[in-house]
Formats: sequence, C-alpha cells, structure tokens
Amino acid sequence: MLFNSIDFAIFLPVVAILYWTVFSKGGVKLRNAFLLVCSYFFYGMWDWRFLGLLIFSSTVDYVLGRLIGGTADGERTKRKFLLALSLVVNLGILGFFKYANFFIDSVEGLFTFFGTELSVSSMNIILPVGISFYTFQSLSYIIDVYKKEVEPAKDIVAFLTFISFFPQLVAGPIERASHLLPQFNDIKKFDYEKAREGITEVFIGLFKKMVIADRLAVYVDSVFQNAAEGGTAEIAGFPSVLGLIFFAFQLYIDFSAYSQIAIGTAKILGFNLSTNFRRPYLSRSFNNFWERWHISLSQWMRDYIFIPLGGSRHGRSRTVRNLLVVFAVSGLWHGASWNFVIWGIINALFVIVLDPLLSRLKVKGLPASMIVFAMWTFSLAFFRAEGFDAALSVIGSMGFGNIGRIADFGLGWNEMVFSLLLLTVLMSFEYVAEGMERKGNNILNVLVFSRSCVLRWGFYFVLVFSIILFGVYATNNDNSFIYFQF
Repeated sequence: MLFNSIDFAIFLPVVAILYWTVFSKGGVKLRNAFLLVCSYFFYGMWDWRFLGLLIFSSTVDYVLGRLIGGTADGERTKRKFLLALSLVVNLGILGFFKYANFFIDSVEGLFTFFGTELSVSSMNIILPVGISFYTFQSLSYIIDVYKKEVEPAKDIVAFLTFISFFPQLVAGPIERASHLLPQFNDIKKFDYEKAREGITEVFIGLFKKMVIADRLAVYVDSVFQNAAEGGTAEIAGFPSVLGLIFFAFQLYIDFSAYSQIAIGTAKILGFNLSTNFRRPYLSRSFNNFWERWHISLSQWMRDYIFIPLGGSRHGRSRTVRNLLVVFAVSGLWHGASWNFVIWGIINALFVIVLDPLLSRLKVKGLPASMIVFAMWTFSLAFFRAEGFDAALSVIGSMGFGNIGRIADFGLGWNEMVFSLLLLTVLMSFEYVAEGMERKGNNILNVLVFSRSCVLRWGFYFVLVFSIILFGVYATNNDNSFIYFQF
C-alpha cells in the first residue's frame, strides 16, 4: 500500500478513528493488537506471501531476546550462541532474498574473467518489500539485548508491533528498541496539536513526493533509460548533467517525503519516530552530510559496524579501513549490485580524502556546501544507473553543450521552469529553517501553527489543492517510493 494512494487515504483515517475511539477504552494490549493487525494488513497489501516471513523472523527474535535476557552473567558462550543464531536467521533470510542472484552472477563473472565458462542459472527471487529495514531494526534489538542496553520485551504483541509498525515498516526510519518499543507500553491520550502536526507533515510529504519528486522522475528516467540503451549521443552535454542533478534532488525529496509521511502518520497515532533527514544539502563537509542523510541507517552503521570494528580509536590506517568497510556494507545494503558497492566506496573516499582537504584549504560556507553537493551528485551516477557501463555513459556524456535539448526528455520548457522554481523554493525554505533551528525555533511553528485560524487553514487548503492540481499522476510513471526497492 503506497502512502500516495487512494487506498492509504482511506486506510489511515479509518485506523486513526478506530484507534482513538473504539480501541481507546480497551487498554494498551488491545490497542497494540489492533495496530499489529493493521500493520500486517498494510504489509499484506503488497504480497501476502511475504507476511509469513515478517512474522517468522520477528517471532524468532522475540524468543531469542527472551532467552538471551534469561541467561546468567557467566553464560557468555550461551549468550554468544543465541546472538549468532539470530544473526544467521536474519542475515540468512536477507542474504537469500536479496543477494543470492548477486552472488551467483559475481561467481560466474569471476570464472569468466579467468577464462573459464561457468553457466549457472539465476533464481527467480522476488525481493520482499522492506526486508532490509525491518531486518536491521530487529537485529539492533537483539544486539542491544545482548549488550544489556535494553531489557528483552516480555509482551510479544508489543514486540511484533514494534517490528511491523506500518508507518515506518517499509522504508524506515530504522527505529531503536530503546526509543520506540517503550511507546507501545504507554497509555496514550489524544493530543489535538500533535495530531494536527502529524496531518500537516503527511500533506507536506505528499506535496514533496507528488509535486516535486515525481515530476523530476519523468526527466531522470528518460535520461538514464537512454544511457542504459547506449544512447549517449542523445544525452551528451548538459542533458546528462541536469539528469544527474535532478536525480540528486529526486532521491532526497522522495525519501525524505516518505520519512516525513511516516513521522506524521505516527504522530496522528500518538507515537514519535526518529528524524531521518536534517537538510543534508546544506552540509559543509561529507562527514556532516552523513550525519544529516538517512540518519537512522548512518547511526546503525556507526553503532553496530564502525565502532565494533574499532572506530577511530586505533590510528589513521585502521580508521580508513573501518570507514571503507562501513561504506561498502552501506552500499551493498542499498542493492545487490557492484554499482552500489562502488557508490559506497566513493563516498568513503570523500570522507577520508576530501574532508581533510577542505579543512586544510579552509573551504567553508557556501563553497563547501557546493563542493559536497557536486561530489555527492557525481557519485549518484553509480547509484541510479542500470549497470556499470550505463553509469560510465552518464559520466562520460557530461558537459555544457546541447542546452537547447534539455526539454526533449519528458519535461517541456514550462514544466522545466516550474521544476526549477520548486527546487529554488524548497532550498530557500530549508536555508531559512536551518537558521531558525539554530535559534531554537521550528519553521512550521513560526509560519503556520502560531498563526491565526484563517492563515493556518489557508495554508492547509493551498497545500492540499497544490497536490491535487500539480501532482504527477501519469499512468506510465512509477510513483512508488525509490527506497521501496531496498
């Protein structure tokens, strides 16, 4: 079920109304049971066959969490075995569904490289939606229980709801048990202001997704399709540059829109989810960029891979190695392709090499932000292209010629100007929001929630009608969120 669908437009109000009325008097356990059923229904709308996989993996971790929590301090071997069992089950399921064909193709390619033909048929495996997200969320719980940083969940319904909570189930944020799980034990009362903020966040996310990101997708898809088909002459010059820039904004706006809708949906139900984006395109270093981009995944990689490997505690060479490992794993988490591994390693090199260089040259402010954005955008050629050759085609086609052809890739001149205007307004909004946040203010509170009733409702109506009038609804355009494929 897509957030930007009629199904969800019906589903969410029905769930919220029932949650705050019929199930408000039944206690926490009944509410959690209701949310669990709703979450399973939400997930089952994608493919009921994979619902059993979600239930199985989360039930296994509930049982293993209880067993780990029940071990004595001296039973280290047993605790390690139970942790290893969870890792094998979770990573085994993720590895089979996401990486089996990647492994087969890589082995076959390696034999071919050394002059031996190895013919192995790929398997017809469908990737369960959201599997990377809920697997990492469940693993963080088990690891934290093992490290005695959280108590094992006793209520199986609360735990299963924590893993499958529908606002963030499919594409995050990847929540920690210490933050989200206790919220399922709270006795919540309806908060009008919180619900109002949640509804506003949902519609702002829908605006970003449907009006901006999906419009940019028309141009981006056309450019990269040409690259995949070998049509480098068509995209040569500025069209490929603009296609890559548009993808950088599409990726950010699309994914941050999902996170914003997820956070808003959770607020409507009285829950608080973690912030997943904090205006990353205003970053002045690559390290700062990863503190602002997909924050929940960045923190997961830091806490469960980088720090256990030694972090930055054992000298420069070990730090470099650890960063390369983390970014390579992050790339592979995004997709079963060497393109994603290359993308991850490129970004590791940005942190390792370019950050110290910018610091040494004392590049600050807007110039630093422009350099970070330009290099990040360059790396996205490997993230978006369908194969290594297509990525090189896009990079090799970049230049400043053929400006007159930029309207030949799905967006006419009027649509192009409108898209650029929307991006200008968005970045101006984020720049102002950044300044307000430094002073301890929230831009929505200042511009919307603190205003008179007339101005507030005027903003709401403009937002809703903008989505209706300017949203992209083309039937031949894939309007699903980009991160659903991961």
